[in-house]
Amino acid sequence: MTINTYAKFAPTVFVAKCSESHTKGEIITLTSKYGNETEVQVHNLVKQDGEHYFYSFTRCDGMDSQSFAQQKAERYQGYADNAAKRSQDWVNAANEGCDFLSLGEPIKIGHHSEKRHRNLIERNARRMDNAVAEMNKAASYESRIAYWEKNGRKN
Repeated sequence: MTINTYAKFAPTVFVAKCSESHTKGEIITLTSKYGNETEVQVHNLVKQDGEHYFYSFTRCDGMDSQSFAQQKAERYQGYADNAAKRSQDWVNAANEGCDFLSLGEPIKIGHHSEKRHRNLIERNARRMDNAVAEMNKAASYESRIAYWEKNGRKN
């Protein structure tokens, strides 16, 4: 059995690279460089050189650039939701000892509670930094979602 593979024809345009001739409408299996197999329907012979035939094709599983973009947008939406949830969790965690800190009591230098008080402030500051970082991740994912949704609407 001969292996049919993908070949790059132009930027973002791939063709089926086959070692034997096929007819229009024939269903063949293409193997990616990663070993994934995809059934495709052959359309037109684009080019022929020496021992290889290059055909335009359509995937049989219905996957096209629009559905790929939609799947990517959905995946990024899940990532954004998770990042927003983690951000909110960090904000909630940063409220540890808020009843004590809200009193505005100064750190008592040399007192047995000095270390605990400083650690509480440092811990809450670190947690808020993590919350902001997760919020920025969520915003980054939102811009990616907008990009992929825009690509999914192209005809």
